[in-house]
Formats: sequence, structure tokens, C-alpha cells
Amino acid sequence: MNAPHLIAIFKSGRHADMSGTTLVITDADLERTVAAYDPAIWKAPLVIGHPRHDAPAWGWVAGLSLEDGTLMARLTDLDPTVLQLVAEGRYRNVSVSFYTPDGPGNPYPGVYYPRHVGLLGAQPPAVKGLPQVAFQETGTPLAVGEGLAPPRTWPDPATSQPLMESSMQKTQEELELQQRLEQMARQEQELAAREARFAEQADQLTLREEAIQQAEEEQKNQRAAAFVDALIADGRILPRFREGLVAFMMFLSDSGIIEFAENQGQRTFFESFLKELPRQVNYAEHAPNSRADAKGVRFRVPDGYSADPAGLEQHARILDYANTHNTDYLTAALAVSA
Repeated sequence: MNAPHLIAIFKSGRHADMSGTTLVITDADLERTVAAYDPAIWKAPLVIGHPRHDAPAWGWVAGLSLEDGTLMARLTDLDPTVLQLVAEGRYRNVSVSFYTPDGPGNPYPGVYYPRHVGLLGAQPPAVKGLPQVAFQETGTPLAVGEGLAPPRTWPDPATSQPLMESSMQKTQEELELQQRLEQMARQEQELAAREARFAEQADQLTLREEAIQQAEEEQKNQRAAAFVDALIADGRILPRFREGLVAFMMFLSDSGIIEFAENQGQRTFFESFLKELPRQVNYAEHAPNSRADAKGVRFRVPDGYSADPAGLEQHARILDYANTHNTDYLTAALAVSA
């Protein structure tokens, strides 16, 4: 943790905010702000500009004080990068963002509570006349008037050489820090590009796997349909069972992980089972066309009863229709009786 730094962030008086609203903030208002500020409730961050979400934080406001109407902020945990940027003069001005006393989200309602402290570069501050921002390790503010250079302390001749060496060492350290920052930035860019390539490759792999899976499903469906159609043509399965059998076979596995017999998976077992079913339909030509043929119909008549020849002939026609049109008995009976 580096040493705290004290800078001026605001002063009492009449000011216009960034939206053009004019506010009058008195010394008494700022005294209440100093008394109310509690880092345990809300620790205001040091940011660049006025970001919407106050991120990232380059330091933190550890405490506030009031000196002759000027609100001073004691900054801690300053990032080395922001120390270097301020030392190079990249950010000379400062601006503070307050929660209004009655505003939503104010951690201490009733006072102007600091939301964040922003370092400004080219953007002019809303509050004019504040000293330019400068950090030093003594913890006291280094006030530099606008357009004036900071006072220069001339080294003692007896110690000028060590001071020169120290200055050169500090310059070398700053250069090494800048190089490390640039290297980290390049590494982050390379990592982001690599992650983008990986994400694109993952998307392409997913699409390829989905296409392969879809093709395998279509091939599996065609194979099941062809198998069932062959059983129907052989008279082992009635056509009305086709759609259900094809759909059922789609759920059967081709692997032998779950086995019913040695080296026999679910699909192999089910196909063998269907092949061994007895024929349900005889497609051989037989069509009784006369009463004489109808007499050949086998029909057991109980003792004491006789069969109606016309009924036997009707029964023969129904069977003939069912066999010819590959339909069930009831459908054939309705068609013959129509």
C-alpha cells in the first residue's frame, strides 16, 4: 500500500453541474459532508473522468477534511499507473460527483455525499480555481496555480550526483513499468483473440456434430422403414403396424452395451424376433368365385345345426377381399356388404 495523498476536490460557492443545474453549496454543507463521510458505509473511488459505473477504481478516498472552504480528499491505494499518468501531466484537473441530499441511493441522506472523485484530462472541471492535481509522498497538497510551474528545489552541490543517479533510476523504473503495461495489454489482446477463435471453433464443431447426428437419424429411420416394409411384404406384419414399429425401432440401440444375448444388441434382438413371427397374411392367390368353392370353406358346425350356404359364400368373399386388399376382416365385410 503506498502512502496517502491529499488533493483538493471541491470548494464552497455557487456552481453549475455538468447538466447545467446551478447549486449553492456552503461551508456548512461541506462540514456536514466531512462529518458524514464513512468509508465503511461507502468508500468513494478515484476514477478517470465520470464513468457511468465508476469502474475501474484507481484509488480510494480514505477521508475528507475542510480547509478554508476547500474540500480535501485523502487518497489511498493509488494504482502505480495513475501515479505515472498524473506525474506526466496527463490528468491535471479534478472533479467530484456527489449524491444529492434527497437523491436515491445516497448512503447518508441529508448531506452531499461523495459518489466518486474523477481525474480530468482535456475536459474542463465544473469547479474552477482548484489547484492542479499532483501527488507527493508527504501527504500534503502540492498546489500549483494555473499556468505556473511547481516550485523547484535545487539540489545541494554535495549531493547532486546521488540525486542524478536516483533520478535516472526512477526514469528506468518508469520505463520498465510502461513496458510491462504494454506487454500486459498485448497479452490481453492475444488472449481475447484466442478465446474468440476457440468460441468460433466450438460453434463450428457443434454445428458439425448436429449435422452428423441428423444424418445418422435419417439413415436409421430409412433402415427401420425398409426392414418393416420387407416384413409387411413377406406377410409377417400387418400394414397398420408399420408407423408404430418404425417409430419404436428408432429408440433401439445399435450397440451391444445392453445385451439380450452374446454379441446381440437391442436392435439385433428385435429384428430377429420380428423375423421369426408367423405369417399374418397369405398373399397366395385364392379367390372362391362360386358356391361350389364356398363349400370348401372349413367351418365346424355344432351337432344338430347346419350352415347357411349363402353365409358361407359371404364369408368366403370377405376373406377374399381382405386378402386381396390387405385389410382386416371387419373392413372387408363392410366393403363386400356395401
